Amino acid sequence: MRDIPESESEIAGIVSPETTRSGPKSAREINLSAVQSVVETVRSTLGPRGKDKLIEKPDGEVLITNDSETILSETAVSNPVASLTISVAKAVGQEYHDGSTTAVILTGALLDAAESLIEQGVAPNVVARGFERARQCADRSLDDVMIPGGWNVEVLTHVAETATTGTGLGMAGSDVATLVVEAAELVRDADSFDPDRIRIVTQTGQSPATSTVSRTVALAKDPVRQAMPDEVIDGRVLFIRGSLELSDTNQKTSIVIEDVDSFTRFHEREATEIRDLAGRVVDLGADAVLCSRSIADEAQSVLSRENVLAIRQVDEDALNTIAASLGGTVVSSVTEATTDDLGSGDFRRDPDDELFCIEGNGEPRPTIIIRGPTQGMVDELSQHVETGLEIVAGASDGGVVGGAGALEVELSHRLRRAARGIDGREQLAFEAFADALEQIPQTLGENAGLDPVDALVSLRTAHASGDRWAGIGENGDIINAVDTNVYEPVEMKRQVLKSATEAATLVLRIDDVLTVDALSESLSSD
Repeated sequence: MRDIPESESEIAGIVSPETTRSGPKSAREINLSAVQSVVETVRSTLGPRGKDKLIEKPDGEVLITNDSETILSETAVSNPVASLTISVAKAVGQEYHDGSTTAVILTGALLDAAESLIEQGVAPNVVARGFERARQCADRSLDDVMIPGGWNVEVLTHVAETATTGTGLGMAGSDVATLVVEAAELVRDADSFDPDRIRIVTQTGQSPATSTVSRTVALAKDPVRQAMPDEVIDGRVLFIRGSLELSDTNQKTSIVIEDVDSFTRFHEREATEIRDLAGRVVDLGADAVLCSRSIADEAQSVLSRENVLAIRQVDEDALNTIAASLGGTVVSSVTEATTDDLGSGDFRRDPDDELFCIEGNGEPRPTIIIRGPTQGMVDELSQHVETGLEIVAGASDGGVVGGAGALEVELSHRLRRAARGIDGREQLAFEAFADALEQIPQTLGENAGLDPVDALVSLRTAHASGDRWAGIGENGDIINAVDTNVYEPVEMKRQVLKSATEAATLVLRIDDVLTVDALSESLSSD
């Protein structure tokens, strides 16, 4: 039987010269360095005193934001482990629109702590197993300390305020929170609501302070012709996912026109068919028609003459929302529509805001109208509003915990006590997990201008004396998070722990990095 090479040098001998191999120690160093680079990119954005990042895109567009998911999405990375860390932020951010920075920092802290244990002789698989047991212990502690959910307007407003404080865009977190909860109240069912039932519309050229909540669906569109009505009361509305023109006009076909008369006949026949389509809208009894695509000129003429309001280029999300609000059905073309597909309700145009306010007897679909001087600012504010909506939805369903880093210190305190009952080297992993959790309050303190070590010592002392919600205040002082209304959803925190632990343990299992030269790969494929 052939001997199997065991040493690193022997294994390297069977790898082609075009393939670079790092080995276990180098692999850990490379991976840890990649993760820490991602962490340092977003660390300073954490908390109410977090800083913004200015991102200059290849096309020259400039983006200013403190949203870590956006920052990392716009950052080009080539290292696969760095990409894995970014995916952790996205996993949390897509679910809750918040907590992504915390997840990234915790992932980096866990790997940093793991590296220290491995250098002391603890096997990576033992560290990974200990981390998972520690996470499960922390998860059980969440159930013990959480404040049950429910529809408490005051608490939910503070939850949204905690998530959106520090926008630095002309609106305080309390202003954003007020808009969010006001809109949520309009669509809630008992103790929960669906954030997708709330539209967000942005407008530029005004102060953020004029942002408001409309009880109706707001649509920032104009009629296709000025002669059309800008108000329809108790009217019937047709919704078309597509265009009001001949489908053949969008196809690439060749038509041979031999003379002027042939061209005239062809054009007249096409115009007649388009007018027939518009006549179909009128015959259905529609007072208004909304299309997601274009409306041909001939159709516009017929509809305008019949006093039918027509609006084109309505995005599908808005089309579906308005149809639900008016009790209608979106159809693919006018030829397949029936009177049963029509919705009914009111269209009123506000000439000052250049918005249609649309209201019917279907599902309530309010709109949060975000205003600001520039498109970049309203886009950023819109993102904060989305965050507030998701956070409030999660908090009302699952409950809340104290923020300001208080939860992480409390979990760390409980894990250290639990570690005393753990046998073997996994006890070290428990304690390392506790150390990693404390990176969150330390970062909050550092961003608030405190000495992070002094802040952590003060927090440890407070928690050891029974103040489970002691955390870092906005001004850098030690506060009781619950008494000062700093709340975060417990399920978001649970997801942060899970995602960060999974990412860290996955990286720990990597003991080698093989980089295959592109030229070598292409030659082997030939």
